[in-house]
Amino acid sequence: MRIRRILAEERPFLEPVDVDAWPEDRGYESRSGDQAMAEFESGRARLLSELKGLSPEQLARVGGRADGSEVSVLDVIQQLARHDQDHRWRIT
Repeated sequence: MRIRRILAEERPFLEPVDVDAWPEDRGYESRSGDQAMAEFESGRARLLSELKGLSPEQLARVGGRADGSEVSVLDVIQQLARHDQDHRWRIT
């Protein structure tokens, strides 16, 4: 969502995300591990497909954060990669 907003809008303000609410809001507890992994893989595959064709200019586009800093599309991609690595480590 953040990447799409940064690409579509001129320096959008990106609200902080309350990830602590995600498990209940998204029904994580009601899914099987296999279902959760399949949904994750499918979502990441769609995202990677969208990201493949981005130009250097698109990767450099920025959005604003609540603390006044900026985050680029590339920064968000790197954050997602670190987040995914953390989940893989925890699952292992």
